Amino acid sequence: ADLGTTTLAFVCTDVGGHVLSSYGTVNPQRSTSSDVVGRIDAACHGDGEALKKQIREALGKGFLFVLRKAGAVLEPVVRWERLPVFGAVGGNTTMQHLLCGYPVEGLGAAPFRPYSLKEAAISFTELWEEADEFEAVPENLKEAEFTIMPCLSALVGGDAVAGAYGLSLGGDGRRKLLLDFGTNGELLLWQGEKMYVTSTAMGSAFEGGHFAYAADMFRLIKKARECGVLDKT
Repeated sequence: ADLGTTTLAFVCTDVGGHVLSSYGTVNPQRSTSSDVVGRIDAACHGDGEALKKQIREALGKGFLFVLRKAGAVLEPVVRWERLPVFGAVGGNTTMQHLLCGYPVEGLGAAPFRPYSLKEAAISFTELWEEADEFEAVPENLKEAEFTIMPCLSALVGGDAVAGAYGLSLGGDGRRKLLLDFGTNGELLLWQGEKMYVTSTAMGSAFEGGHFAYAADMFRLIKKARECGVLDKT
């Protein structure tokens, strides 16, 4: 699962890496705030448990959906209830903190110190025990543990780590570049001996906030440059 600020994406594969099913949905935390800064602020003012519950329920539903769909693809060879389950979750550092219920105060201001950057694990029971549909979940899924990817810093999360791992970034002498275009964007450059990593807020470039879409923004900026309202800086 890719735990994004704006969207959640799920993919279920077989052991060979062939995609059996996929699913995407809006991150329900958007009802609180469209960006991580607003969610950090909300969590610091008493909404941390509510944000944790929101994202855990959404992840539970997503995992259940792709597993059921994968099981339907494989039937009658095997029922989905007996599928071996191994899951991994990657997201930006703030999203992973909210999922785990970690304090987020350190993420909201310089020097941006996360509570933890370590890999963690969470069971499906922890994710979804309070949901009405939980009792119908097969026992092997209730017992399954999902790895939460380690993060690199307060600003580079487990999604970037998962991407680097999946592409074997740094696994050989070849130069490689990984770009993650999302609400929070990351760039990882492997130079053959050393890796350089950076991140930036990209959501406004794609979504335009509450003002306009990116294409409209570019047109307005171009017009403002032509009229002398804006300079090149």
